[in-house]
Amino acid sequence: MDQDEFRSIEEAILNYTGEPEHYRLWQLPKDTQEQIHDMLLQRRWLINQWFLEHIAPSDFKRLEEESNQLLNLTQEMYRKAAQTYRTILQHPDVFPPDDIMIEGGLKCKCENEDDLIPDPDHHLGTDLSAKIISIIQQTEEAVGLEYFEDFLEYVDSNHRADMTDEELGFINVLDDGSSWAENWLNISVCHAVHALCTHQHFSIPDILRIKRFYLKIELKRRTTLDL
Repeated sequence: MDQDEFRSIEEAILNYTGEPEHYRLWQLPKDTQEQIHDMLLQRRWLINQWFLEHIAPSDFKRLEEESNQLLNLTQEMYRKAAQTYRTILQHPDVFPPDDIMIEGGLKCKCENEDDLIPDPDHHLGTDLSAKIISIIQQTEEAVGLEYFEDFLEYVDSNHRADMTDEELGFINVLDDGSSWAENWLNISVCHAVHALCTHQHFSIPDILRIKRFYLKIELKRRTTLDL
């Protein structure tokens, strides 16, 4: 397999979507949206197969580093959420527990080439891959799946601020030391890497180029109206 095979898929995708800055998935016919989805999945499979055939020791090292960074970011998400949760419990007059939810999530930013690690020799894709990575992010956002790790917790008024993160329910149970590589790599990777290149449309080389990830913690208040 060579790069020409998946470059032709990238060209076909761009023929449907246009340039990333003009791409609006919801404006396209339903069958076109499905074709884009199918081609993105085909591209992901082709690039992963090509990459696993040509992977270099430096790529293994880079992927391990990326996995460790995403694991740390995931753990930080749960820690910050637990801290926020305790603040709510300590101030029930300001945050009525029965009405408050905490939402957390991790997402990547890859709107343009400035958000990506340069790949001048096209070792991690083709000359079109940066545009496709942006298309993927916009596609995930359009269908409400931009967060590759997320959670939603309701505040329990029976909880106390002196309880541990685990007792409060803010613990990363998906990363228990087992690898999420699913036999496609002989190294250990965290759940976030698995989510990006299995639940979303990114390929392994795409992940190695993305350099900006964002963590969000939000409070949401639930309001019920009787009409």
